[in-house]
Amino acid sequence: MSDLNKKENVAVSAYVFIIMAVKIFLGVIMPIYAMIKDVQNGKIMWAIADFILFVPVGTIRGLMYLF
Repeated sequence: MSDLNKKENVAVSAYVFIIMAVKIFLGVIMPIYAMIKDVQNGKIMWAIADFILFVPVGTIRGLMYLF
């Protein structure tokens, strides 16, 4: 195996790792962040919606609160 193939494999592995890290961050951390912000703002129904519809609603609302 040549050095070029090894470098390509490392680059692809790093790219996959970065994509998975971003996916985990957006899919898990952002809905939890949205629930916390909703409870702090007294929006209990939105916090419940963030929990029940965890990924689609929670991720979007988490990004909304972040920015």
